[in-house]
Amino acid sequence: MKHKIIIGVFLLIFSVLPLLLLLLQSIAPGWGWGELFPSAVSAQAWRTALGDPALREAVGVTIMVILFVAAGNVILGVPAAKMLAYKHFRGKLWLDNLLFLPILIPMTAVAMGIHFTFIRAGLADTWLGTALVLFIPTLPYTIRVLRAGFERLGPESEEQAKSLGSTTLQALMFVQLPQIMPSLRSAVFLTVVITAGQYILPVIIGGGTVPMLSLLYFPYSNSANEAVVSALSLLFALLPLVVIMLAEMVMRLVFAAAHRR
Repeated sequence: MKHKIIIGVFLLIFSVLPLLLLLLQSIAPGWGWGELFPSAVSAQAWRTALGDPALREAVGVTIMVILFVAAGNVILGVPAAKMLAYKHFRGKLWLDNLLFLPILIPMTAVAMGIHFTFIRAGLADTWLGTALVLFIPTLPYTIRVLRAGFERLGPESEEQAKSLGSTTLQALMFVQLPQIMPSLRSAVFLTVVITAGQYILPVIIGGGTVPMLSLLYFPYSNSANEAVVSALSLLFALLPLVVIMLAEMVMRLVFAAAHRR
């Protein structure tokens, strides 16, 4: 019980308290040092930030890109992780290292090479090209996390389901994925956070024409208006949480629909 209280206090200090301070700074721009209470409370910073059409467009595009990347990571990561966890074949170690190689190579070098390919394919300066290139820093983590979940579960669960008449897909949907849901949530969380925080890849592949929230945040951060910067920082911090909640709802709906069948 004491350990839970200590963990809760640390979570409060290092996660909730900074967000609360950002909120106070965004609505109390005149709160100076030494004042117990702010002299004025105003939502002008939020009206300025949310009233920017470019910011609203960037939020919509960012959510669309993050959901696309998260869904693609799950669709591609689950079979890859399952294969690496249960199958034994020649070159498995090399393949495992190859899948992890993209995050060890500087992203700028990778993006420049991919940019020329995307120009020929017509994917440069598009949201789809930006979303596809974001698989590079996210998919290796997804495969690693899901692979650990499958290894903890073991192949026996699939074998037992098949002995009762299930197909491979039914065993995956009804037996294995529900049991590795913590790993699946962790993979989605990492994908959302990494995608939302990327700057170099959207700049190079998107060419500055794909409005991502991370691209607008840095020009805003140089603003002299600290209240506006605080409002945008809070929005930038809360956006991944909103997307993770949407992803959680989608996963629950998919599993519920699969069980009804």
